[in-house]
Amino acid sequence: MRFKLTLLFIMTMMIPVLLIGFVIPYYYQTMITEEKQVLTEGTLKAMARNIETYLDDLERITIMPFWNEDVMNALKFKATNQYDKANDYTKLLTDRALNETLPLMLQNTRKDILGTLLISSDGTVYVTDTNEITGPIRDFSYQQQSWYKQAVAADGNIAFISAHKRD
Repeated sequence: MRFKLTLLFIMTMMIPVLLIGFVIPYYYQTMITEEKQVLTEGTLKAMARNIETYLDDLERITIMPFWNEDVMNALKFKATNQYDKANDYTKLLTDRALNETLPLMLQNTRKDILGTLLISSDGTVYVTDTNEITGPIRDFSYQQQSWYKQAVAADGNIAFISAHKRD
């Protein structure tokens, strides 16, 4: 009788306790690991899509001036150094394209792109900031800026530059 009671006790108490103590945690650990893997994969896919969208937006901003013939003609005209000799009407059209049309084209609604900067062949820097549209900046020493050196070192590829002082 004692043996039967001990066996009954083991079957009714010890086996469920062992199951609860070892098998169920192992099962939950396996389920959590699988769930974590699925969530991590989803997060990585979402990050990849966000980076692709970001790069597409950067590429769109980069090629935007090429779509406007007036802006391209104005940049070419300024590069020939004939701007100072030109008549007032030609200067007006050139200035309007570079100081009004170009900044409007480079405006961006993304909050993570704080501004754009276009450096023309004659060294003039055209800046569009997030908060305001600014025109050309004369005598800006962009060649000494660390972001410019990093961009030149990228040799035409995209250069990710960390946060820096925007002067």
